[in-house]
Amino acid sequence: MLKRPGNMVILTVAISLLLLLIQLLIRVDSYFLSDPLVKMIQTMSLWKQGWATESILYPAKDMDPDFLLSPFNEGFVFLNNHRLIGQYPIALTFLYSLFGFLPFSILPYFNIIFLFVFLRLLTKNSIQISTLILVSLGTVVFPLLIDFSENGPFILLTGYGYMFLMKAFLKDKKEDWILGNLFLGISLWFRLEGVLFFISIQIAIGFIHIFIKKEKILKSIHPVRYLLFAVILSLFLLWNTYSYSHPLGTRHLTNFGNSDKTIYDQLKIFLSMAFTFPRPNGWSLGFFLQSPIFIYSILKLRKTQIATNLNLLFHLLIVILYLLIAGLTSPNDGITLTGRYLVVIVFPLTFILNEQLNDLKKNKWILYPIYTWMFLFSFLIIAIF
Repeated sequence: MLKRPGNMVILTVAISLLLLLIQLLIRVDSYFLSDPLVKMIQTMSLWKQGWATESILYPAKDMDPDFLLSPFNEGFVFLNNHRLIGQYPIALTFLYSLFGFLPFSILPYFNIIFLFVFLRLLTKNSIQISTLILVSLGTVVFPLLIDFSENGPFILLTGYGYMFLMKAFLKDKKEDWILGNLFLGISLWFRLEGVLFFISIQIAIGFIHIFIKKEKILKSIHPVRYLLFAVILSLFLLWNTYSYSHPLGTRHLTNFGNSDKTIYDQLKIFLSMAFTFPRPNGWSLGFFLQSPIFIYSILKLRKTQIATNLNLLFHLLIVILYLLIAGLTSPNDGITLTGRYLVVIVFPLTFILNEQLNDLKKNKWILYPIYTWMFLFSFLIIAIF
């Protein structure tokens, strides 16, 4: 029998190859629907125009200069500053357009690289095999990496940012603060949730340092803890203001159109993201509905664990804070994969689950049905795709 490091490498490769196999079986290179289609068109347009403009190539532009006959609705492609542009981030488009010398149809298969690095990141931070299998195959991470999207780089950037800020929380080393700020700062160019995640982490760290460790407030707000992120965020806002006439960019312009939401509407959105909520076109598939093991692991936490283990408190506070902030600010609940808005809390939840799993295994009659539910749910979401 191989030693644990050998098992980890084999498992990491096997799970990554499973993703590739599913992509090949469903021919992810031959179909693109809605979001992935627009993302691919944005990428191809940028490459073919030599990065001179972000405007989408439109063959009928001479006949239809106002794009009135464009096949895309305004939820995906819209006019902005006399350009027909997609709602998806320029960071995604630019990153993949660098590989325009390759057939564009192979770009979705790059996700095997992101999954492999994601798994290696967890194993290098002492995540055990059982936890690794659950987190990789039983959460929204795996389905999100099936098709062409920004989810791969976003998950990795937030993951590395989280790990470095966790180390900064534990050891207070300047380089860890800087790297954590850097990775999370870059992540927000792919998805706006990077801002919410950074805020949640900083509030959690500040709370523990001030109220638990009794540090001075001035020490807890030292610029090294947030300055680089603030600089990158400022550049992001300035770029969007210059390029799209709004500091939050295209995602805001297309997702925040409903400005008259009530508290009840926002509550429904939160329930859709976290669990489920009935809608005219079907029930939503929320994060914790797919992965109830996380709720179970939190409920089984003992007060003494939280009181004596600041690491656990750190992870738990971030989960609570992010859920609260995301629930209050999310513009919509998506169509089916509502769990994608909460994908970043996979990292703190993984550490909580890893800490609890050996105790949870004592009650196999509860744990095995949860395992089965999670794996079936992941493949149900893939089937919906």
